[in-house]
Amino acid sequence: MGAPSALLPFCFLNAPSRFHASYITLPAIGQTMPSPESPESLLIRKTGGVSKADHLLEEMSSELGLVGFPGSVLAAIALLRMGVDASTLSRALSWQEFEDFTAALLGANGYTVSVNIVITKPRRQIDIFARSSTLALCVDCKHWTRSSNAGALEKLADEQTERSVLYKKKMGLKLPVVPLLVTLGEPATRRTGGVPVVPVWALRSFLNEVNPFDQDLRVV
Repeated sequence: MGAPSALLPFCFLNAPSRFHASYITLPAIGQTMPSPESPESLLIRKTGGVSKADHLLEEMSSELGLVGFPGSVLAAIALLRMGVDASTLSRALSWQEFEDFTAALLGANGYTVSVNIVITKPRRQIDIFARSSTLALCVDCKHWTRSSNAGALEKLADEQTERSVLYKKKMGLKLPVVPLLVTLGEPATRRTGGVPVVPVWALRSFLNEVNPFDQDLRVV
């Protein structure tokens, strides 16, 4: 069991309950099993204490441009760099945590961010739409690891391109729009059919380098 929340540094203040294993009941057999260990708790265990984990998260926050940002995604990124399996971490994260973190990272890098946009006729949903003065990003967040399959990634890329085209047309946007997949478990940035597939830890670097005039980049 971890330390009381009153003793925790800033990175963990918003999640005092994450230091305790929660349990779910299996009605059919009347047994209980622990839910996945939170990334924060796992990081504390892997680093040997709260102070070491907090120091590592401060370094990660500064590197990503999110100084003072609390959250389990930051801990998950640190654990990925330590070699923890992405599938283990994805089970411990909610899609909302991952989307919120991605949106915050985009905002910290100068983008104006809109989230959970619903398009009608046909009905489509966009996780994040981010605009700068020179381009826009239509972002699909995938914190699970099934998207690593090449065929699945190609399908996701095509679907995100369709959403990008629909939203740009609906809003009458003049900016170039780049369809983008942001993932948790990808080992490096790559492209599928011209659509960037960017691990969240590399998103800041991608934002600094993306060029809407790149002929190999899918732009709508």
